[in-house]
Amino acid sequence: MFRNSLFALVLAFACTALAAETIELDRCIGGKCHRYGRWDSVQITEQHFIVYIDTDRCPGHDAHCPTSYASFTAPDGTVLDSGDYRPGERTRGTIKIYVPRQYKGLYVKGINGGKRDDFLALTDFEDFSRARDVASKQPEVETSIDALFEMLAEAHAQKDADRAASAYVEDAAYMGPRGDTVRGRTAIREAFAGLFQRAKEQGEALTLTFEHGDRVVEGRLAYETGYSTLTRRGAEGESSSRGKFVVVIRFTKGRGWGFQVDSFSPAP
Repeated sequence: MFRNSLFALVLAFACTALAAETIELDRCIGGKCHRYGRWDSVQITEQHFIVYIDTDRCPGHDAHCPTSYASFTAPDGTVLDSGDYRPGERTRGTIKIYVPRQYKGLYVKGINGGKRDDFLALTDFEDFSRARDVASKQPEVETSIDALFEMLAEAHAQKDADRAASAYVEDAAYMGPRGDTVRGRTAIREAFAGLFQRAKEQGEALTLTFEHGDRVVEGRLAYETGYSTLTRRGAEGESSSRGKFVVVIRFTKGRGWGFQVDSFSPAP
């Protein structure tokens, strides 16, 4: 079984007061790069995002030189505290911008006296602050997602439509090889109920197995590709149908992981 897990961030709990933690941005995590300089790091305290800006880097160049900024504001225009730095002055080193936690972004305006502006989205930084726990939490995520596939396999063995549908989120989309997309957990339950009822009437035992391929987990979403095989055993013998699948799996608070999209088609 091949597993590829990238940038897994677990959002299982609501945001609460956080101990101060600094997130380095030297590699422009999540694409949050300073177009005309460099975001150095973001520190999260109980009251603030403290954004550290490297002012030594010239806009658009690798050389080091003083940099100036006209203003620092929140998305609603509120002027933010820039510590010892006076907007408009050319300076070197690192400056700190204090962004109250209720604001989820920082606008930097008038870089080096020009019309260059920049914006740093802070929405995800509370999630980044939990990145240090990824290594320990990742096995839990993998186990939770594995349980969804096991639930579907057990539901087929038991011909239990309620159990099959419980693997899906409320507004899931079920995209089989024929017919229209089935939308919503209730409709998905009915689709399974029809399959299981026909198997019961024909006296068939059902076995569903999976060959897992790539799995990627990113925050509240994951996707996986692979193959599935449905085997029917009845009075007339045994037959199997193999398909390839791609699923999107979503985490929601209070519910955990569930299939958001389930799409499959026949495979050789």
